[in-house]
Amino acid sequence: MSWAWRKSLQLRPLIRPFICYRLGAGNKASLWFDRWSSLSPLSQIITVRDIHRAGFELSNSVIDDITNENWSWPVDWYAKYPLLNMYTVHTLIPNTLDRMVWISSNGADNEFYVSIAWDTICPRGDVVNWHDLVWFFHAIPRHAFHLWLVIKRKLKTQDVLRQWEVSSNTNLNLLRCPLCGL
Repeated sequence: MSWAWRKSLQLRPLIRPFICYRLGAGNKASLWFDRWSSLSPLSQIITVRDIHRAGFELSNSVIDDITNENWSWPVDWYAKYPLLNMYTVHTLIPNTLDRMVWISSNGADNEFYVSIAWDTICPRGDVVNWHDLVWFFHAIPRHAFHLWLVIKRKLKTQDVLRQWEVSSNTNLNLLRCPLCGL
C-alpha cells in the first residue's frame, strides 16, 4: 500500500463524525456501520457476536431491519443496549435514494465539497490586523517571511539565543548589543 493511501486511511476517524446518510428508501445505508441517525453507528453499540446470534447479517441495510414500521430487533436487546430505545423508526420513502451528506461545523447538511470539509476539519484562525502589511501583492517573499518572523517574535536574535542558555563555547561578546554594549 502506498504512502498516500496509508495517510488517507488515517484520516477516517477524523472525518467519520461529519459523514451522515439521509435516508430515502433505506436500501443503501448500512444498518450497522453507517451513521444514519444522530446517534452513533450501531456497530459501536452492539457487538458483532450479538448481531450474528440474532440472525442478522453485517451487510444488512436499514430497510432490512424495519418490518411494519417497527424495528425487528430482539426484545432482550432493549435491556442489554438501552441506547436502542432512542433510535426512532424512520419513515422510508420508496423509490428515493439514500443521500450521503457532509455535516459542517455549524450542523448544516451540505453536499460534499473539499473546501467545506477543509473548513470543518481545519478551521481558520482569526485574521490578524497586520496581514496586509506583510503579505501584499508585490511583496518580496523573503522579505515578507522575515517580517512575519519578526512580528511573531520567532526571529533568532541574540536576546532569543540568550534564553536558550547558550553553551560555554559560545562567545558571549556576540550576545552584546553593538550600540549600548549590554
